[in-house]
Amino acid sequence: VMSYAAVIDKDEDTMVLERTPKGGIHFNWCCVLGNEGNGISSKVASSCDRRIRIEMTESVDSLSVGVAAGIIMHGLREREATT
Repeated sequence: VMSYAAVIDKDEDTMVLERTPKGGIHFNWCCVLGNEGNGISSKVASSCDRRIRIEMTESVDSLSVGVAAGIIMHGLREREATT
C-alpha cells in the first residue's frame, strides 16, 4: 500500500495533485490527513511514502479537512494506475 501524506508544504519533494498524470498513483493507496489547525506532524508525514498537496490560488492558504479530503481522495482515485 502506497501512503500519501496530505500537506500544505510547497517544497519540491511534495507532489501536486493536479500535476500528477493519470496512471501516476499506485492502485493500492491510503491518504493521511490531519486536523484543520495543525495538519499532520512531520513525524507522521515522513512515515508516509509520498507527500501530496492541492494546488491553490495565492489568496487561499487552507481548506477545511472535509473539503480537502474529498478533493484529494477523488483526485487520487482519478489518477490511479490500472494494475
